[in-house]
Amino acid sequence: MRYPAYHPVSHPRPPHDGPSPLTFTLLIVAPAVFAIAALRPR
Repeated sequence: MRYPAYHPVSHPRPPHDGPSPLTFTLLIVAPAVFAIAALRPR
């Protein structure tokens, strides 16, 4: 019984170490938005 390579078996992913993708994205985006807002010419 073969599974397609591009379709992983549907099972809950084990919790991974480190921040979640959403937290990681917020950590990257928040400082960038703040910097852009702070550096905008008034």
